This record gives sequence, C-alpha cells and structure tokens, in this order.
Amino acid sequence: MLATLKPLFILGASWDDTTVTTTHLDSLVAILEQQRSEEKSQQLLAKETSTFISFDPNIATREVLEQNNIPQWLVDRIIKYRDRGGKFLKKDDLLKIYGFPVDLHTSLYSYIRLPEQYRRESSNKVKYKSTKNSNHKTQSQSYRKTEKMNINTVDSITLQQIFGIGEVLSARIVRFREKLGGFHSLDQLSEIYHISPEVVQNLKDNSFLPPDNNVNKVNINADEVSTLASHPYISFSLARAIVKHREMYGSFNSLNDCQEVYLMEDSIIQKLRPYLNF
Repeated sequence: MLATLKPLFILGASWDDTTVTTTHLDSLVAILEQQRSEEKSQQLLAKETSTFISFDPNIATREVLEQNNIPQWLVDRIIKYRDRGGKFLKKDDLLKIYGFPVDLHTSLYSYIRLPEQYRRESSNKVKYKSTKNSNHKTQSQSYRKTEKMNINTVDSITLQQIFGIGEVLSARIVRFREKLGGFHSLDQLSEIYHISPEVVQNLKDNSFLPPDNNVNKVNINADEVSTLASHPYISFSLARAIVKHREMYGSFNSLNDCQEVYLMEDSIIQKLRPYLNF
C-alpha cells in the first residue's frame, strides 16, 4: 500500500495538499483492484493446475479425463475416436480430436503420458538376402507376404500387414468403409484421406471384392437429413436439398429424378449410384 502511494509524495505533496485530487485517488483504487484481480487469477490458476493428473489418452477412463478439466462433450469425442480404432501416438495427436482447445492442450502437455515425437518401427519391412543373386544384396519386400483379403471384411489389425499402413491409417480405412456402407470398387481406396498412391497400389495388390459383393444403401426416400449427410458423398447441404425436394415433389423413382435436386451434380450421382435405394 505504501509503495503504491509513494509516487504521490515525490513532489512534496501531502494528504492536505491540493495536488491530491480525486483523479489520484481513483488511480490508486484502480491499481489496488488490478492487483487483487491478478492475485485472484493466480490463485484460481494454481488451484486448477493442481487438479491435473498424468494420463494416457489411449486408456484413461472418463473420470480421469474429466478430472483434467476436459469438458464432457470432448471426452465423448475422445472415447468415440478410441472405440473406432483410433490411437494417440504422441502428445500432439490429441489435437486431432475436433474442437480440442489449444490452450487446454498446452496446460495438459506435461501430464500426457506420450512421447513428443513418434518413431515408427521398421518391422513392417521384411529384409532378406537373395540366394540366387551372386552379389548377395539385401533387398526389401514392398509388403509382407499375405493372402489377399476381402477389403469389405478385413479388420484394422490385418490391414497393418500391408507395407505403409499403421494403426492410424488402418483405422481410417475401416472408418471410411463403414461410412460408405462398403466399397463397391477398389478404385475408391484412393479417396481415403491422406493415403499415398503407393499405399493404394499395395492395397489393391493384396485385396479383392467378391463377385457377390453387396453394399449398404441409402434410402433416399425415407432417411433423414442427418442419416443422409453421414454418407461421404452427401454433404449436409445436399442432404437438406434432397429432403426438401422430396417434401415438395414426392418420392424419387430413379436416378433421373435425382438430377432435379439442387446441388446434385452428375459426378455425385455417378458416385452414389451403387448406394441409392429407391
């Protein structure tokens, strides 16, 4: 308090001096209030920080996640991500969860029991020495030897036998397949997010679709907006346009009827052709 008042006396002013004005007093009050506000904020911050506990986001329970000040809606997304085969390999992977606040991640950083950087093991590459080559050079197979797999039934663990596919990408492949309702063509593999042409080719070489392959179809005459929009080929705007058109003009009877829908381009119709049920 005295330290705060000191600047008022350096010019020889006293409490009876006319230089001590209402403005001076208001300034003093503002300074004191700011100091108290800062002290309170520091106390709250210390209190919040003390509630953090170390955790592995791959196995932490809902209670542990919520104890680390992660909101319930975000905890739901983390658990849903794990249930679908997703895995956190390094600290920054938590930011892959949609809507994860950067400031919260910064506060939790030292409590996340994961490495800062993930180094992939090179065990997927099977090295051998050629017995037919006189130079005995070490060669690498482009993928592990395995029987061809049904791309619509294979699980994420088996997918990891293909060279270039790890835990994250295998989960992404399965998740895309589920949203599609199943692959109707191996060419759709190139539509998977963040997959390289080399990995697509490895997948094609090691997978197949049976002759009697069936996919789950979208009921364009009955499904709601949310259901339609969950399909990778139907945006939310297009889903609303489909339902609106259906309400105004009645049911769709063929692909030609779909062409009348606002936002329904020919390229989308061709991609949706195997997935539409009238």
